[in-house]
Formats: sequence, structure tokens, C-alpha cells
Amino acid sequence: MRRILAFLIAKRNLLLFIFLELIALGSIFRFHRYQRSLYLNNANAMGASLNATQTKWTNYFNLEELNTKLHKQNQGLLVGKQDTLDEIITDSFGWFAKLNLHNFEVIDAEIIFNSTNRPVNTFVINKGSRDGIEKGLGVSSTQGIIGKIIEVNQNYALGLSILNVKSPVVMPKISELTNKSGSIEWDGLNPKKVRLKGIHKFENVEKGNHVVSSGYSINFPENIPVGTISKLNKTNESFFQIEVDLAANLAQDKFVYVFKNRNRKQIDSLISNPQIMP
Repeated sequence: MRRILAFLIAKRNLLLFIFLELIALGSIFRFHRYQRSLYLNNANAMGASLNATQTKWTNYFNLEELNTKLHKQNQGLLVGKQDTLDEIITDSFGWFAKLNLHNFEVIDAEIIFNSTNRPVNTFVINKGSRDGIEKGLGVSSTQGIIGKIIEVNQNYALGLSILNVKSPVVMPKISELTNKSGSIEWDGLNPKKVRLKGIHKFENVEKGNHVVSSGYSINFPENIPVGTISKLNKTNESFFQIEVDLAANLAQDKFVYVFKNRNRKQIDSLISNPQIMP
């Protein structure tokens, strides 16, 4: 209390000036029609501006709910008929229309944990075995491939990110070329770029070519984006050095699709048949 009184005494002249100014302004607006009209117009304009700002921020914070609804609508389209998908050319995620999903079930999910700064990065989604999630399933955001499932419990699943230095998660191809597949490697440094290996230097590859999942990928439908070729170098070796800008933003993507190949177990049983192993 003593400090408050000391402050009021020290600032008494300023406070008295402000008080008298308010009285003077009130008198002007009360007894002078022009000044009162000017004040009311400006006050209404300021109020409208504040309301517009409030509405803008309210809409912004409602975007997450809207995104969730749109994500579920897209997931519904993905599991629909192929002829329906072919009509969605104007969809904001246009690559959906190129997918052949006859052998795939699509499960929508959200990322609740993600890392991008480790040699082997992982992510966790909010769906598990009770939702049909299994080990080995491919995972894509609305922009492109992000990884595959490696561990599952009842309610959650752990995914291996495409940003890992140990194991590839997809067999890619260059969509502008015919049947030219390679392999994806990450150098552990830039989370926005990977390398495409195994493309012979005599192939007609160009910057801007699109890298997508190939038909040899059991865990993904063909033609899901991986990225775009941003750098292309010829060396003394037989293959290009190719740098790819990832389509997916692994630091920010939240909504994902998990692709479940209905024939995967049959294919795996043939691949792992001990009678054909050397």
C-alpha cells in the first residue's frame, strides 16, 4: 500500500493531467455534434476491426478440426471405387487419382510423435492392432511417403521413417521413365532430402523428374510421391548421383494414411519360402 501511495504522489501531476484531459474530451464529444459523430464512426470502425481479427483467429484455431474432417473424407474416397477415384482429378492431393487400390485397405491415422534429427528416425501413430494395423505396412502423409510400421500394440504403432540410415522403406521408380526402379538412401543430415541410387548414367534422367513408389513395393500402392529430383551428377561410376527433395514434410505432417496390402501375407509366404533360399 505504501508503494502505491508513493507512486500516486510521485505521478500526481501526470495523473491529474490525464484526468482533466478525459473530462475535456468527454465534454467535447457530448456537446459538439461533429466531434461526437467522428468519435462514434471511428469507434465503430475499430470495433469492426477487432471483431474481424477475433473471427480470423477463431477460424485459425478451428483449422485442426476442419483438417481432421477433410482427412477422413479423403480416406473415405481412397477406400471407395476406383472409377470414383479417377474422377477426382481436381482433388488437392491429385496423386490419389493415380492409385490402384483394388488390393489395398486404407486406414487413416494421426502422428502423435515424430523425430527428424536422429540417424534412425521414427514416428508413432494413434492407431494399433485393433484398428487393423500390422508390422510392415506403408505409411504416407497427404504429400508423400514417410515410412513403414515396425512395431504395433493394441492402440498405437511405431513407424520407421524414410529418414533413416539403415533400412529403405520403399522401392521407388522415376515416373517419367519406364520400369526404372532404384533405391532410396538418406545421409543422416538434411531431413528434406534423400538420394536415389541405382539409376544408370545412360538413362534419360532430368532435374524435375518425379520419384514415386514402384509396382515392386509390396507395402505401398504404385505412384505415391517420394519426391522430385533436384540435383543430378554423372561420375566415373556407372550410376548417377541423384538428390531428391522429399515430397513429405516429415517435421510437420500430422495426418497420415496406412496402406494394408490384402495379399501381403500370401506374397511374403512365397518370398520367405525356405525351398527357394540358397
